[in-house]
Amino acid sequence: MALYNRQHHLSRPCSKSLRWDVQTKLNQHDWAKLNAIATEQNRSKSDLVRELVVCFLKKYKAASEASP
Repeated sequence: MALYNRQHHLSRPCSKSLRWDVQTKLNQHDWAKLNAIATEQNRSKSDLVRELVVCFLKKYKAASEASP
């Protein structure tokens, strides 16, 4: 089941509302914004953090593949 979830998350596009976090470290202000997004989207904070990590990894992978 974990493998299915991982593949599912990797195939989903990154949410526009979460892209700002991919570029930054999470500080107190970011956690407050993350809480607001979780409440607004009726999702758990851990689900949003998981999505952030996946988006970051996708971006990192794309950047590393583009580098010579």
